[in-house]
Amino acid sequence: MPSTTQFPGVAGGEVCEVVIGFDFGTSCSKVVIRTPYHYGGRAYAVSFGDIGHSTSKHLLPSVLWLGGGDQVSLKRREGATLVRDIKYHLLRQERVPATNGGTGGSFDAEPAAVAFLALALRTVREWFLREQRQLYGKYKLAWTLNVGLPSADYSEQPLFDTYERIAKAAWCLSVLPNGITLSVAEHVLSAPESWEFANEDDDAEIDLVPEVAAEVVGYARSDARNEGLHILVDIGASTLDVCGFVLHAANGDDRYDLLTADVKRLGALKLYRERVSGVRQAVDAHVNQLWDCYDPVSPMPDEMEQYVPSHDVIAKQVEEQAEKYERDCHKMMWETIIALKKSRDPKSPVWRSQLPVFVSGGGSAMPFYQTVISRLSEKLSGFYQDCKGIKNLAIPKPESLVANVSGQAYHRLAVAWGLSYPKPDIGEVTRPSEIEDIEPAEDYKWSNVFISKDMV
Repeated sequence: MPSTTQFPGVAGGEVCEVVIGFDFGTSCSKVVIRTPYHYGGRAYAVSFGDIGHSTSKHLLPSVLWLGGGDQVSLKRREGATLVRDIKYHLLRQERVPATNGGTGGSFDAEPAAVAFLALALRTVREWFLREQRQLYGKYKLAWTLNVGLPSADYSEQPLFDTYERIAKAAWCLSVLPNGITLSVAEHVLSAPESWEFANEDDDAEIDLVPEVAAEVVGYARSDARNEGLHILVDIGASTLDVCGFVLHAANGDDRYDLLTADVKRLGALKLYRERVSGVRQAVDAHVNQLWDCYDPVSPMPDEMEQYVPSHDVIAKQVEEQAEKYERDCHKMMWETIIALKKSRDPKSPVWRSQLPVFVSGGGSAMPFYQTVISRLSEKLSGFYQDCKGIKNLAIPKPESLVANVSGQAYHRLAVAWGLSYPKPDIGEVTRPSEIEDIEPAEDYKWSNVFISKDMV
């Protein structure tokens, strides 16, 4: 079997270090490959071709297709079972339910994650060896794999250990010569002794990097950089991730002091489900009304429109569900702001100007979430009179990124871009538990401010 880690015919010579930045997402994963010490540190967003998402081939759906004989694939197969939301269930330490076709049932989240990552890593390396042979074909490749850690879970050592085991097992499985199955993934995961390679060509250095640092490393290295307090809002398919951090430098290296970190199931897919549930509630209420009003003595109506709820009734119920969801998102973000203002960084100068906020992730362009941020800005400026609200920051698209993506769409690749740097170049992250609260700089007259129940 041809090597999946080295170019054909290269047995020695100059070594080229290759870093894989792997952003393991709930709905889609993104990968950027960088050669930090060759060709000016060029970085490539991997295109996944026919297994990539229809909206962008740089997005790989984070799913498995389970066929006969326990074989798994990233490509849809006739009659195969779809295994999705792997990361979501992994973080919740739940089994992953099958969602269609095949045998149904559920699967252990950890082997499923190992199998998905292993298949993706094979695909990524095959892409690089195929597409970049002309430029790098003379080098012996030394691989590094950086995998992102959710910011709200960065302080949880058990999850850190789980991610580390999964990443190491996935790399090991990805270089084995045979097809990938869930049972083999489970075996490799439970056998750490198999993660050591006799052939150093197949080995890799594996690191875990907090996503908050990876996502803003492009900003930290750009002309737009400002040190100090920032908020990052990442809107994924399943989750809304909100964290407050301070960017600064120490001894020439970037540091990210993570002051607050919160993640809740308030992502774009959940919003869609809430709106759909509004339709169901409108229909159910209309059906109950039909039964309550039915008089068996009187003639039943023949006009079909009388059996169907009106458009206005359905629209109102959908809007009410969306408004409730908006309040939940607003409350979550507001709690972060209050924590930062009261005890985590009350002396920051942003409270006398504007609070810098990055909004990223697949749902960031949705008008719904843009409205949430806009109303939050209005509330902040009204609640704390010295602050002029929120300053929306964009994560700039780096000039050295080789990818056919617009500046507006780049935010979906920002985490993978940051992860593609060698870990020492990304900077150091300090966990919230390692940072003590700070007393306010002044005795703010909270008693003069009306605080409603949804402000706390």
